[in-house]
Parts: sequence; C-alpha cells; structure tokens
Amino acid sequence: MLISICSLGSHNIYSQESALKLIATIPMPNVTGRIDHLAIDIKRQIIFVAALGNNTIEVVDIKSKKVIHTIKGLHKPQGIKFMPESNTVFVANGDTGECDIFNAETFQKMYSVKLSGDADNVRLDPAEKKIYVGYADGGIAVIDAASFKLLSEIKLTGHPESFQLDKTSKRIFVNVPDSKQIEIIDLASNSVKDTWKMTEEKNYPMALDASNHRLFIGFRQPSRLLVIAFLMSSS
Repeated sequence: MLISICSLGSHNIYSQESALKLIATIPMPNVTGRIDHLAIDIKRQIIFVAALGNNTIEVVDIKSKKVIHTIKGLHKPQGIKFMPESNTVFVANGDTGECDIFNAETFQKMYSVKLSGDADNVRLDPAEKKIYVGYADGGIAVIDAASFKLLSEIKLTGHPESFQLDKTSKRIFVNVPDSKQIEIIDLASNSVKDTWKMTEEKNYPMALDASNHRLFIGFRQPSRLLVIAFLMSSS
C-alpha cells in the first residue's frame, strides 16, 4: 500500500502552473486492504492513516517518508482526527462503534467511547471543545473533547456519510444517502430542523465553502457534483 503526496503551486488557482504535482510516494509495506480517512499533525509532520482493511492505524513520518509506528487491534477504523489541544488521536471503529483515543506520542490508548455501531466520520469543533461522530443507522454523537464523555446523540433517518459544521449559522449539514437527502441539524437544539430531498442517489462526499455559504455534494448515481447555495441564518 502506498500514500502519494502532492503539492500545489503558488500561482493563481486557475492557472496551469498551479496543478497538483506528485512529489513523493510513501510505501506502507505491511498494509493490505483499503484505507479510509487520514489525519495530520502539522507541527510534527506526521500523518495518521486509518487502514480499515488492515485493522490498524499507520503512523507516517512525512519528513523521512516512512511508517514509524503501527497501532494494532482496531476494528475497521474509519474516521480519524488529530487533536493538537490534547495531543491525541481520535479513531472511530466501523465494526464495533467504539471511538478510541490514543496518545499521539506514545500511541497508547487512553480512553474509549462506545456507540451503538458503525462509527464513521469525525469532526472537531475546537472552539466549543466538541467532537461529532456519525454512526450506526442514523445518529451523530456529540462528545466532550476534553473529558471524552458522551454528551448527546442526534437522531437522523439513516446512516450519515460526510457532514460539515457551519459555525456561522450554527448548523450541521449531513449527507444521508439511504434517505436520498441532506439533513440540517440546529446546534442550539441538537435536532434536525430541515431536510433537502435529492433526486440523485448515493450522496457521500461533502465540502463546505463557509465564506460563500455553499455546499459541494458528490453523488455516485449519476456521477455528479451539486453546488448548493444556502442562507447564512437558519431562521
């Protein structure tokens, strides 16, 4: 298994000179099966790789371009997030629903939060000190980023795929492909306040352009990118 690292030129984003260029390929010789999400410790130049098919987290040093450690004993790790405030790595396990928290230097497990199953995408709100985890047949768990205690669970109509936090409007936009819709969570009440039905299917990836109030949604059937402009306020 390999990780490719690309660079983006400093020219205008629309010019040919700014195209992504392959600058390095890092082998992960002991990894089999597919990988899922990545997290980065920018200060130490380390990438944490959720090797889902291998049931491991691979710790990759970008400077030396080598795997420097392997965290074993995971259960289909999917979502992963490095948290510089506590120097920890948060890992969501798809098989068990367990969310494991590791020390980012010693790689020892410090805490574990048990959800009902299929823990997947992870988001961090450092200002509010909250971690959001999509899981199971329809929920987003809210976890305290300091104590790692489960604070609340937000119910959805199906398993959440990618979701994004919009801090300005205090909402979360959630892809729910089983229901063919985007569900909008109001963070003041931690509940779904609106839904946007989609005609396309399998809306998995999502990106947020918060400055211009736009969502980018990727669909698999048909293969399509949808751009949605939304109002800044949910009221």
